Amino acid sequence: MLEDQFVIRQSKKKQIGIVLLTAGLIIYYFVGPYEKTRIIYKESPTFTIILGIVFFTLLGYFLNELITRKAEIILNKEGIELRDKGFFTWDMIESFSTLYYRYSENRNIDLVLHFKEYADMKFDITRLEQDKDQITELIMKYKGTASLYFVSHETK
Repeated sequence: MLEDQFVIRQSKKKQIGIVLLTAGLIIYYFVGPYEKTRIIYKESPTFTIILGIVFFTLLGYFLNELITRKAEIILNKEGIELRDKGFFTWDMIESFSTLYYRYSENRNIDLVLHFKEYADMKFDITRLEQDKDQITELIMKYKGTASLYFVSHETK
């Protein structure tokens, strides 16, 4: 029996890693192991303040993302909702595939929705709780009797 909806969020491990990395950069810059790196505080305090604001803003943003953990993908019997993209019914979608960019710096994985009447839409699924195979299985379960089909896992 399917749940009414299935919510997929960003991976908590990866979010914690990003928060720790940002905090580490702040500590390294302001406490730093070298006296030479701390000379810039006296020579250019404006630069130090601006860089501090940028670092702490990033830390605040990543902490907020970790605490709120908004839904990236919501699947239900009516359709699929993608964060910042909107809700799409299963009847609007002709097929879907995943696209793995093997040679890109981040090795991104995209979910590509192929619409019947619109252009294709890509949605990054690299840092989610479920991997591409699990997301594919969930979409196939929730699509119900819609004529939606899975094309392939493509690699570029």
